[in-house]
Amino acid sequence: MLVLSRREGESIMIGDSIEVCITRIEHDAVKIGVTAPREMPVFRDEVYRRIRESNLAAARSGAAGLSQIVIPKKS
Repeated sequence: MLVLSRREGESIMIGDSIEVCITRIEHDAVKIGVTAPREMPVFRDEVYRRIRESNLAAARSGAAGLSQIVIPKKS
């Protein structure tokens, strides 16, 4: 894991097309903004894990074919 120090208003770049910016620091929370291409879904970790668990449960139950299981794209 790469650990970087950033101040409010500063950013990091991931490749050429993803920017993570520190927008605000309040008490014990850091607010970040993510700029990424539309085709690159961006989720909070807990939401991503729920989507993944739901997809795996559906695949195990046979309720949906594997070709129908997708991670939703950001809108």
